[in-house]
Amino acid sequence: PLFRSGGAAKKKEALDLDVELPVLMADKSTVSVRVQRDSPANTVAKAVADKIGLSKENCQYFSLFEICSHGFERKLRPGEFPHRVYIKNYSSAGKSCIAFRKWIFTLTHEVIASENKTAANLFYWQAVEDVSTGKIDPGDHLKQLKVYQKSSNTKAEYLDLARTLPDYCSVSFPHCACDARKQGHVIVSVSLNHIKLQACTTEGILEEQVHTFPWEMIKTCEADLEETAFCFQYEKKSKERWVRVFSDYYEYMNECVGRVLEEIKWKEKDATLPVSSSSSSKSKASKPSKRKPIKYEDDGEDL
Repeated sequence: PLFRSGGAAKKKEALDLDVELPVLMADKSTVSVRVQRDSPANTVAKAVADKIGLSKENCQYFSLFEICSHGFERKLRPGEFPHRVYIKNYSSAGKSCIAFRKWIFTLTHEVIASENKTAANLFYWQAVEDVSTGKIDPGDHLKQLKVYQKSSNTKAEYLDLARTLPDYCSVSFPHCACDARKQGHVIVSVSLNHIKLQACTTEGILEEQVHTFPWEMIKTCEADLEETAFCFQYEKKSKERWVRVFSDYYEYMNECVGRVLEEIKWKEKDATLPVSSSSSSKSKASKPSKRKPIKYEDDGEDL
């Protein structure tokens, strides 16, 4: 009897550790999953995927994100605890600050994954959300996108058009300081093709200068914990220089770079997919050496 009683107590204790965690989907719906309080992000993401019927092979293209200030979405690291993030933001968040979003930079892989109806629906609703919030600039295609959005029978057409837009399958970060500028900020964007620095004011108003760093130009990327900065070293005209970006999301920037390099390796292994900047997969993180700050104003096109 004592053994049975102890087992019942442990079972009750385990149940007390279970929580219902609401997770926002791109179509504004909420999916609740029952997980343990200390379940890491990758475990919770799998629980969400299972509940919505996402196929196992497509789970790698999605992850959990935290909805931060001004609507920016930061990917949770695999070992982070979503329930803790949810509780921390409970009073300020709406339905939830935890969202289920796509985590992929390679358009070709996304198109293949879209053969699965559940994945295609997730991609569609995120495209709609990203266009409506300005994360993707529709340019002259906004009117046509709205026409496609009015009918549930033209989701594929909407996605086909959205996928032609410049910002699709990229991540742009809130403006922040960078040692590449004496004055003003930059907006960092990471895509399968390059890292882009868009010059802007300290208020985030866009300026003319834009510099792109293709992956074959980049030698090393890392997150500098002491400086709370994302750092990358690039080579141009036989000169190597470091760039430091001082952002609250410096670790996520570094994770985006790591994911891009991983996806480039996927493309190298699949001869049927187009390969671009394959040399970037050979980049390795290392401890920063002496960094020579770069300056937009002084260097101009030498960047």
